[in-house]
Amino acid sequence: MMRFVFSLLLMGMIFLEGKEVTSLKANEIKPPNNECANALNQLSEFRAEAVYGSPLEDAWHPAAFYKLIHRMRQLQVIQREFRDRAEDWIFEFVELKGGRTVAFVGNKIHRESACRGPNAFFVLKKD
Repeated sequence: MMRFVFSLLLMGMIFLEGKEVTSLKANEIKPPNNECANALNQLSEFRAEAVYGSPLEDAWHPAAFYKLIHRMRQLQVIQREFRDRAEDWIFEFVELKGGRTVAFVGNKIHRESACRGPNAFFVLKKD
């Protein structure tokens, strides 16, 4: 029963997130600005475009985003996964079917409190 509820929640999040982002005009979406987004922008080949989830959320615990990635694998919505590390930061990238890429950012030293805000972002490859 719990798996069913979790899968409905995940599908609802994916559906609502896609609907929310596509209904906004490009000039209405503001890039995230916190420690995790800055680390992602400076230390990886990607740049944060928008928050994955709510901008009001605190950072995801690493166990939570690994569980979400595991469930995405089970639902077969992932096209490919890759990981990057730089200094004290860990970046987990998930390319979804349809082309969107989500990055989960973690800090090796300050596991949960490094971001002061969201740590999951829709990203685009830098030009």
